[in-house]
Amino acid sequence: MNLLEKNKITVWKDGKEQEADIISIFELPEFGKEYVIYTFNEQQKDSVKILASTLKREEDAYVFESINTEEEWQAIKNIIKQLAEKGREANNGE
Repeated sequence: MNLLEKNKITVWKDGKEQEADIISIFELPEFGKEYVIYTFNEQQKDSVKILASTLKREEDAYVFESINTEEEWQAIKNIIKQLAEKGREANNGE
């Protein structure tokens, strides 16, 4: 199943299952990994908290793994900025 088609995923958070909204799934070839950007729609000051993890397929499930390097984080931040810009452009075009 393609996770992005679902737009939602159930994950373990704080010892219980919770549903999260998938914002984007993408691959960064320079790191040879697939990543997921998602949210539990938790408010954080004037915005919604966004999370990112490495997405690894294991048997019939996906496992989120920590992002460990500053280089990966920088690349992911750039992806988030691009997604935010596309969202602003789409909202301005309405």
